[in-house]
Amino acid sequence: FFNTPVRAKFLKSTHAETINISDLINKLAIGNPHVQFKYVNNNKSMLTTPGDNKLLSVIRSIYGKEICENLIEINHECKYFKISGYIGNNNIYRSNKNLQHIYINKRFVKSKVILDAINESYKSIIPINKFGVCFLNITINPGEIDVNIHPTKLEVKFQDEKDVYIKIRDLIKNKLLNISLI
Repeated sequence: FFNTPVRAKFLKSTHAETINISDLINKLAIGNPHVQFKYVNNNKSMLTTPGDNKLLSVIRSIYGKEICENLIEINHECKYFKISGYIGNNNIYRSNKNLQHIYINKRFVKSKVILDAINESYKSIIPINKFGVCFLNITINPGEIDVNIHPTKLEVKFQDEKDVYIKIRDLIKNKLLNISLI
């Protein structure tokens, strides 16, 4: 920023910027388990992922053993989409949605429809005002979604949002109930 000091005023504190960078690296690593990531900040190793193409290995390297031991694998295909990844059982939850990672066609997104479906699935299983943990990869026909909702391309809109909501909600809820009953 030596030559453009005007931009320096837009930076937050060093700690806040480090958190933002770490969050971005984590999202990239989870979305690309086949790539090995090494993140170093001020000569301190912050993260190293194995790059072994196993999502669970990446999750473990970022969030640790406790999260990994409480995950349930999801692998389902229907006429609308294919979904794979992991959801947390009723032993792990958070007070915010930071551990709800949604990828559509290998791109990190925020989808109100999917997040609402996930939260509805966990409604009677975890405490009120808590959010389930999930790492989901959804493959869908690109013609069925619109990514031009927001300039950052983070938000997506589905052609048939109601059906996507119902399918994801029911899939996750059934998986959670089956595991809880066992």
